[in-house]
Amino acid sequence: MMKKSLVVLMVSALGLSACSNAKTANEVSAAYVPTGKYERMSCKSLRAENREAERELADMTASIEKSYRDDKTAEIVAWVLFAPALLMMDGNSEEQKEYGEAKGRVLAIQDVMDSKGC
Repeated sequence: MMKKSLVVLMVSALGLSACSNAKTANEVSAAYVPTGKYERMSCKSLRAENREAERELADMTASIEKSYRDDKTAEIVAWVLFAPALLMMDGNSEEQKEYGEAKGRVLAIQDVMDSKGC
């Protein structure tokens, strides 16, 4: 009985630790981006910078969503075929970092635009 409980506990712990840390775009928080760079810009320049930042964010959204789907698919395949491979999955943490910074950039630009009444 104790041996069976120990095996169940070990398998459960492995299952929880092996799950991917991949996140969707909605789950990634914006990183703090200082507004100083944008405060000296005119409203026209801020609008152009904002368009570029939002375009970049949209491109990154598609990329992070694809990365998330790919990672979750690989996780399912690994569970079915070879569970120890799950220990080597790293999710989409690099994409999460870059996406959070892009979100923060958009928010910083919009904050300055709001403060200038653009």
